[in-house]
Amino acid sequence: MNIQQTDFHTRAREKMKQIWHLYILNINSGQLAAEIAAMPGNLVVIGTGRHEMYENREAFIAGMEADQTEAQEVEFDILDEWYEVQAITADVCCIYGTIWVREKAALGKMVYVEMNSRFTAVCRDTPDGVQICSIHHSIPYVDQSDQEYYPRTLSALAEEAVQKNMVLERRMELDASTELLNRVASERHIGQAMRKESGVFIMLDLDNFKEINDTAGHLQGDHVIQQFAQLLREVFHSRAILGRMGGDEFAVWCPGIAQKEAEDRFCMLVEKCSHVSDELGTPFCCSAGMSYSEPGHESFMSLYQRADQALYQAKFNGKGQAKWDSQSKEAFLRWIPE
Repeated sequence: MNIQQTDFHTRAREKMKQIWHLYILNINSGQLAAEIAAMPGNLVVIGTGRHEMYENREAFIAGMEADQTEAQEVEFDILDEWYEVQAITADVCCIYGTIWVREKAALGKMVYVEMNSRFTAVCRDTPDGVQICSIHHSIPYVDQSDQEYYPRTLSALAEEAVQKNMVLERRMELDASTELLNRVASERHIGQAMRKESGVFIMLDLDNFKEINDTAGHLQGDHVIQQFAQLLREVFHSRAILGRMGGDEFAVWCPGIAQKEAEDRFCMLVEKCSHVSDELGTPFCCSAGMSYSEPGHESFMSLYQRADQALYQAKFNGKGQAKWDSQSKEAFLRWIPE
């Protein structure tokens, strides 16, 4: 009895090893198909893919054919494997173990598939030989720490990756010199905001900035740009969207403010420019074109063009001042703040 059971266990272990080698190394697809065909009709196979749950042999064969077609040009090496046997009855046993495989190196490829997986299989001894009745194949969380039954380490790593990605995405939106939004990000964020809420869009331009570069040097010019960006942060409230559109041109979206508040904030900005000019020893000021927008009435580019025209008029009139576009003036006559 013990000799027969041991012989069955040996054959079952070798059968499971043979199936894995035929499947992973793909050395004889015909033999693999014959081995699967010899399995019972009510075969149950659970694989590592979310779709790989087969409740009968025919479903498994269909899935296997698709899998083998997809993997035709992929070759693996078996790095390690082990198999153990657990007796259930005299003619039924469970084979369990691990198999570690890695994709073979290929020219021009930098990332390779590697799987260190676990499996269990139920085998039955029949007059025709060992028959595999069920296979369960799984891949453990590689980042789960020892003695950790819930994958907290994996969750923490995923959270860290998400946070790093958010930081990188945010950095990509910022102007490197001022850390205000860059032009692309400004257009996107303001465009989204103006669809939801009314507000004032302000185009700002530093007056005579070329003269600062020519007389004080580009390093001082860069310093003026950075100081002006800081003044924008101080003058406009936290809900405002601040951006550098390029060079000495800036944009501000102020949601939900009235005409007088927009004008007061510009006056405050001009006053702060005067104070900082004295500290730097480099005089600078700004001009502005302002446009009011109601939610969902126009595109960002339309609003930008209105404010840009008003800015041109402000600079033409003598600089250091703000100008509303004509469409905004009409809108303010109709608009009564809540």
